[in-house]
Amino acid sequence: MSTFQRLAICALCVGVVACSSRPERGAVVQQWSANTEQLNFKPIFPPRGNFEVGDLYVVRAAKAGAKMKTVDYYMSSVWFDRMRLDDELAKAAPHITMQKTPEDKSGLVATTSVPDLFVPNTSTKMNALVAFPGFSFASLAESDLGLGVSNSAIGAFFGGARKSAYSVAYSVPVAETYGVLYGDAHLAADTYLKAYTEAKRDKLKDAVVSLKNDAKAVEKDGTTSVLVLVTQVYLARSLDVVISSTDSNGAQLAAVTRALTDLDERKTAIENQLKALKPAPKAVAAADGKVADGKAADAAQPAVPVANQALIKQKETELAQVNADIRKRVEAVTPAMPGVTGSVVKSTATGLTLRQVFDTPVAIGYSGINIDIDTLIKERKVEEAKDIDTYPLKQMMKVEMN
Repeated sequence: MSTFQRLAICALCVGVVACSSRPERGAVVQQWSANTEQLNFKPIFPPRGNFEVGDLYVVRAAKAGAKMKTVDYYMSSVWFDRMRLDDELAKAAPHITMQKTPEDKSGLVATTSVPDLFVPNTSTKMNALVAFPGFSFASLAESDLGLGVSNSAIGAFFGGARKSAYSVAYSVPVAETYGVLYGDAHLAADTYLKAYTEAKRDKLKDAVVSLKNDAKAVEKDGTTSVLVLVTQVYLARSLDVVISSTDSNGAQLAAVTRALTDLDERKTAIENQLKALKPAPKAVAAADGKVADGKAADAAQPAVPVANQALIKQKETELAQVNADIRKRVEAVTPAMPGVTGSVVKSTATGLTLRQVFDTPVAIGYSGINIDIDTLIKERKVEEAKDIDTYPLKQMMKVEMN
C-alpha cells in the first residue's frame, strides 16, 4: 500500500470520527428556538400538552443582548409549581362572538377552525385563532440533528466542505391561543407567591442549584435563574413536517413519495370507515347549563354495536399497519428521524410534506412574567426581573413542594 493510500485512509477515518460525534448538548433546542422567537413569543421544546397558563418554571436566563451559550439550552428549566387562574381566564376571555367565515362554494378556499376551549367548570370560551402565514418556525439541517454523519464525513473529505443530505422544516398550519391579562396575573402572583412557606422557598433554592449543576460549566456560566409565570400559551393541533433532499437523493425520495401517497389514500379510507362504524358522540350539558366534565361526557358516549366490534378491531389493525408502513417509508430517506407519520400534504421529486395531527393540542410557545427569585426568597416580594432573556422551557421535571 502506497504512502498516499495510507494517508488517505487515515484522514478519512479521522473525518468520520470527527463528524460522527453528536452535536453539542442543547444544539437542537437552540436551532428549534432561533426562528420561533421571531414570532414574538418564547419557544417550548419539545411541544407538549401538559403546559398551561398559571404554570411556574424556574428558568435559566442571561442578560439581554448577551450571547447565549449552546450548552445552556440543555436542561434549561424546571417545572416548579402551578397556580389556578380560572377567574382571571374568564375575565380575559373574548367578549365578542366571532362569526364563522362563510363556506366557499367554489372549493378554491379551504377554511379551517379549531374546537373551542372553555374556562374550567364554565361555558366561557377562552381560545382564539392565531395565524403564522407561510412561516417555518423551526428549520433543522442534517448536521443539527446528527443524521447521516458517515456520508457527510466522506463528502467533506472528498468535496472539501460538509454538506447535509437532508433538511427538516416545521410549520404550524393552524394555531390558537389563550391567556390572562397582565395586571390580573401580576396581582394573583403577588398574593400566591407571598404565601410561600419556608419549605417552599427552600425548594425554590434547590431548583436554582439544580440548573447550575446541569450546566456542568467549569467556569461561572454567566447565567442567572428567574421564576417565570406563564400568562399566554400558543397551541397547535398539527405540525407540517417538510423533508427536503439534495439532488443526488431525489430519485429515491420521489419513489418513496409515490408510495406514501398511495398509503395516505388507504389511511384516509380506513379512518372514514372507522368513523362510520362508531356511533357519533352526544353533546352533554350539566344541569346548570355549564359544560360537563370529561368523566360525565365519557359516561354518556353510546356503546358500539356488537355487530361492529369485530370489524372495528380489524380496521384498527389495518390502520396500525398502514401507519407502520408510512413510518418505514419515511425512515428509508431519513434513517434517524424520530417516528414521523401523518398525512401526505405534498410531494415532489426532492421534497415531502407530512402533516402530523395530535389527539389534543400541544403548546409550542408562551409569554410570561419574569419574577426575581432572590427578592422573592429574601423579602417575599414579587418583583419583575428586568433586562434578561430566558432560555426555552425544555425540562419537564416537576419539583414537589412538601
